[in-house]
Formats: sequence, structure tokens, C-alpha cells
Amino acid sequence: GVVEGAPPDAPPCAPQQGVALQILGSGGPVPDDARASAGYLVWVDGEARVLVDAGGGTFDRFGQSGAELGTLDAIAISHFHTDHSAELPTFVKGMFFMPRREAPIVLSGPAGEGVFPGVMEFAEGMFGERGLYRYLGWSLKPGQDSADLQLEEVPLDTEVHRVLDADGVEVDAIAVKHGPVPALAYKVEA
Repeated sequence: GVVEGAPPDAPPCAPQQGVALQILGSGGPVPDDARASAGYLVWVDGEARVLVDAGGGTFDRFGQSGAELGTLDAIAISHFHTDHSAELPTFVKGMFFMPRREAPIVLSGPAGEGVFPGVMEFAEGMFGERGLYRYLGWSLKPGQDSADLQLEEVPLDTEVHRVLDADGVEVDAIAVKHGPVPALAYKVEA
């Protein structure tokens, strides 16, 4: 089923068997309609496995959904407009406090072009040694005791690129047009 961000007392979207898409937010960059910005959660057999986009308000909606950060296999960013990516540091910080699988969380996004960074430059600008949130630098260092990110930068070509293949969940990405902004479309199969 598809459910727009649920109120705090609502039951989780997650079916115990099968796949569901939960819309955490479908709003844009203007706060005129009480919607969170873009964020979509793919549930597989009762677990939140893939987060597509992390716009403003999605962290709160993620918590309201009953999802757990520890079950995520991937965070897939479609493009680097703030209403699709601004809450990524909040999700990364939250991962530090949650038990999770041993495998790193895939963070995928488009390659950069013009004034827009690619996912590698974005992550370095957020969590690198000179990044805005450098105290979260552990996230870019595989093998640490806490959650780490495996960066998957998708080229802006016409090929389909596999960004995740984990425990029955596959995520593919391909570049799409979004004006002058490097952007991706994702296909999730489970």
C-alpha cells in the first residue's frame, strides 16, 4: 500500500509479508501545505529497507512510521536540491545510536555537474575531514564500530547501474532529466 506520512498514533505501514511504499513527504521547497519534503520508504517483509530521498521533515515522518534505521540497506538520493537531501545528516547521526546489520548502508546519488555536487563531493562536504558535520566522519570510514556509508555515485549516462543487491532487494538507478540538475530515477525490486 501507499500511505502519506502517518500521524504518530497510526500503525506502521509495513506489511509483515510483501512490499509497500510509504510516502514520508511529497512536498516541495515551499512550506505552504503542511507536507514534509520528498522522502519515500520501501518496506520489505515488515522492515524498512530503502529510503529514497531525505528532504526536510522526513526524519520525523520516518520515526512516526515505526521504521528502524538499523534495517536500512540503502539511502538513494535522486538529486541534490535541498528538498530531496537536506535531512541526510540527521539520518546519519541517528544511525550512530541504532543497532544495525554489519554491512554498510549504501548511499547512492548522481555524479555532479555544474554547480551541483555528486554524491561523493556531497558526502565529503558533509562528513569529510573539513566537512560541515565532520564529527560524523566515522560514517565515511568503513570498518568502524558504528554504521558506515558505502558511496555509490551513478554516472550521468544512459546505462542502468545497480547500486544495491542485498538479501533479496535490488536497487537500480539511471540518469533522468530534471532541468539542469543531475538527477536519478530508481527502481527497487524485492
